[in-house]
Amino acid sequence: MAEETQRDSCSKLLIPNAHTATEQPIFVKATWFPTHFHLAVTDGLTAWHCHPSEEEVKQRAAQWDLPVSEYLNLSERYLGHQQSGSVYAFDDAGDGHKRLSWTFEKEGMTLLWRWKCLLSPDSKKSNVEILDFLMGSNINLSGKVVGENELFEKMKVEAEKCLTQSERIANERLEFESEIYAKDDPSRLFVGVLNSKKSKLRELRDKLSKQEHTEKYPQEEDTDKTESFDEDSDFDRSDEDPQKDVTSSSKDVMANKFVCFSGKSQSKSSWPELVGVDGKVAEATIERENPSVNAYIVPEGSAVILDFRCKSSWPELVGVEGKVAVAIIERENPLVDAATVIKGSFVTADFRCDRVRVWVTEDGTVYQVPRIG
Repeated sequence: MAEETQRDSCSKLLIPNAHTATEQPIFVKATWFPTHFHLAVTDGLTAWHCHPSEEEVKQRAAQWDLPVSEYLNLSERYLGHQQSGSVYAFDDAGDGHKRLSWTFEKEGMTLLWRWKCLLSPDSKKSNVEILDFLMGSNINLSGKVVGENELFEKMKVEAEKCLTQSERIANERLEFESEIYAKDDPSRLFVGVLNSKKSKLRELRDKLSKQEHTEKYPQEEDTDKTESFDEDSDFDRSDEDPQKDVTSSSKDVMANKFVCFSGKSQSKSSWPELVGVDGKVAEATIERENPSVNAYIVPEGSAVILDFRCKSSWPELVGVEGKVAVAIIERENPLVDAATVIKGSFVTADFRCDRVRVWVTEDGTVYQVPRIG
């Protein structure tokens, strides 16, 4: 059982030389057992050994009032590695024998332990055993170092692969988000719808101008140009003169509207004299001079389609797919321009003046059709 729990160590101890100022190295190979130990010492030429019995170790531990296990642990600590602060000596003991000693501090006192090492009967064999142990330990240590280096290189390669994959996933995510956000950009969506609605309005207006030759429906200057939402342009609106009787016929549903952005108002067709006037002042001026017109303010950059015209809402279309609802409204009411507004779009007015709007959710279902008439 004792042989199964043995431990081996080998240390290089620097011993002061009494004849020179230099230190002489010796190598101490030790085998530690639960109740005793074996030492083999060499200076590179001559070898010595120390094999105390269990009883000798027990007596030596009792002299220092220590249990055997603690005595062996302290001995292994100072003979397994040279400790700074400890004084080592390897003195002659007569007849070619040596005495190995070392000092250490314990409870404020300096203690000296020593053991007599006998001259080896075969120094060459003892030296070979010590060298064999050192070479074996060095080979094992080198193998562990090589294995650790290989493992580190593998981990490094895997880490680089993970980093590359993470960067690729991050780039793909950015591309995906950019594509999705570009598709869902409200300004682009509403620009396209706005241009389509204006095109239909121009066609209807051209038909009306050919059919009507009276002065009851004067033609206003056409300013409905297709515009993009950029930094140098705003929501330019086509406007038509209000009718005195907005309920007389389906042709009378057209009513002037005015759009002013937050801050200064902007317009190119209706009330050009109000361009640059404060939004609220312009709104009040228009509604005061034109009782049948509902002027309202839309903050700059708000994705809102104007040109909503109708005398009433179609509550029966609630729940119908947005595009289908718009098609039904425009088919049954040729003079009505129905438009879809995404739910949550900000508009600062109730919609009067014969307009209609259809709110839709993201999946295209009509969420609410507010009453207008």
